[in-house]
Amino acid sequence: SRNGLQSADDYLIANLRFENGVDAVLESSWCSPPMSGAAGGARFEVWGTQGSIQLDDGEMNVEIFRGSERLTTPDTYEDFEVHGLRHGIFENLVDHFVESMRQGRRNDDVLQDGVESIRVCDMISRSVREKRVMSRDEK
Repeated sequence: SRNGLQSADDYLIANLRFENGVDAVLESSWCSPPMSGAAGGARFEVWGTQGSIQLDDGEMNVEIFRGSERLTTPDTYEDFEVHGLRHGIFENLVDHFVESMRQGRRNDDVLQDGVESIRVCDMISRSVREKRVMSRDEK
């Protein structure tokens, strides 16, 4: 980070090493001012030796590139209007989550993924603040 994640034109580059030996680089930048309502404002990419996943807020879609030049684009955005009311997939996702909690059904893998994501974000924040490499073993 150029300014310790404290300014309006900063960026973050985090080098991550996973237990299985895989290295990853997380790059996040909020340096660019919005040019127009049509200009893309967010992009997320994951690249590996056997393919990639790309999310782009301008396209409202996910692109999954696999070996043998195969590309899939699952529909992740559904938004429509019926009698003046907006509908889409998000409402169904929230309803499903709330109903699952009411019935005591939960997916521990998803919850654990969420906890691990928060832990990694905390490690990145501490690394920037303390200006040192963080280890998984540190609390």
